[in-house]
This record gives sequence, C-alpha cells and structure tokens, in this order.
Amino acid sequence: MPGNDGKHDASPQNSDMQRQEQCYQLLQTGHPEKVVGQQLGTLFLKLLVPLRLMSFFLTIIVALLTSPNMTLTAADSKQLPQSTKLLAQRDDYTTCHISLPDEPQRLPAIALDGNFYSFFRSLQDAAKTLNLLRKLSANGEQTVMTPNKRGYAIWVHESDAVLATNRGSKARNLPPSFGPANSWIVSADQTGYNTCSLKVPDLPDMVRGLANGQRLFSLYRQESEPKTALSLGSRLSQRGDEIVILVGDASYAIYVYEPSAIVVRA
Repeated sequence: MPGNDGKHDASPQNSDMQRQEQCYQLLQTGHPEKVVGQQLGTLFLKLLVPLRLMSFFLTIIVALLTSPNMTLTAADSKQLPQSTKLLAQRDDYTTCHISLPDEPQRLPAIALDGNFYSFFRSLQDAAKTLNLLRKLSANGEQTVMTPNKRGYAIWVHESDAVLATNRGSKARNLPPSFGPANSWIVSADQTGYNTCSLKVPDLPDMVRGLANGQRLFSLYRQESEPKTALSLGSRLSQRGDEIVILVGDASYAIYVYEPSAIVVRA
C-alpha cells in the first residue's frame, strides 16, 4: 500500500505478498525450480538467526561451566579451614564407642551435636594443642578439644561412624549433647583472613578486626599464654560467641564474631 510519500510500505506482511506474487509469475512462465529455490532460501534465512543466537548462548554457557573460577574441587574445599569445638567441662559431651566401615576394631569416641568424633591424640602442652588443632583445621578436619586430667584431648569428626554396641546387648540410646559455638584456629598468614578496622555499634571507637569474606570479627583480647587463650576461647564459645584464635609467633589473638560490624578501613 502506498504511504504518504508515495512509496510502498516495506512491512513484513507486504514483503511476503510480493514474494508470493513473484512465485506465481514464475509458475506461470514455467520455472517451478526457481520457485522452490526462493522458498528454500527464505526458510534458510528465517532459521539462520535463531540458530546463530542459540550457538552464541551455548558457547557462553560452556565457557562458564568449564571456567576454573566456577569449579570448586575437593582440593579447593580442603583448603578452607574447618571449625573446632572448644569444650570447657566433662558434662558438655557423651563418651561412647563407634564403628567405621574400614576399621575392624571399635574406636573410643564422643558424641556431640548429633555427630561422632573419634579419639585422635592427648597432649599436655597448650601451645602444641593449639598448633595441632590449627593444622587439622587447615587440612579440612572438624575437631573437638576437651580438657582432661593430663591436659587436652583432641577428637576428629567421623562422618561414616555408627554407634557400636557389645554383642548380645541392646542398642544404646545416647542422651542429647549440645556443644558450644564454633571456633576457628588459624595462623596469621591463613588465606582468606585479613586484618582490618571495624566500627561496632556498641563501641564508641574503631577496633581492630579480622575479615573472613563477609564475616567480621573484632579483637577481644591478645594473650601471650596459650593456656589462657584456650581457656578464654572455651568460655567465649560456651556463652554462644563464635570466635577466631589467630596463632602468632609469641601471641594468641582472640576475635569475636560481630554480625553488625562495618569495615572502616581494610
């Protein structure tokens, strides 16, 4: 249909009508092969654009899925420090024995928060205890520390453990035991933990802090004695505070989780 300027309207509907008219004229003149060629060409052009778009998006999806930054391997997860439970007294846990799939003997263990932890080692020295907890945590092991008469006992989480019972005896029902808040014991150069300055709502001044991603911890106290650091960490986590103990060369910095803190200066 002519427009206001006398030119034909180039809408898709009119273009189709023009092609149909051309096909009719070619049929009248005895050239059906040209009609088939035109129809195939039109169909090809209509399919080409969607196919190109589909190929483009598939390329992007494949690139994202195969990117190293998008893939979290088991080795990567092992690099993330795991939490530990610092218990303060004997009533905080339940002793038992467990069975493991690849272990023929029953193992001494404790039950805590619905999980089983097998006995790993007993130490007298608080500094060695902190360092061993730090190493196990860095290797991806969840641990529990309990005090005993000789010093400290370390227990390691067993995900495949089942409660062991004596032959001929009835299954034992363990009483529920709930542990303290999580603690993390890391070295000063641990990847993912960065020192910063924080503004905490209930404190007038800025405080030293530690950032682990979006989780912020304020410095509670710096201790030179490892025994005092362990004792203080146990009390804080027992009252419900998540803490980080930063192990230095000759000091132990105890940080407390601050959910409302703001980073002032990194």
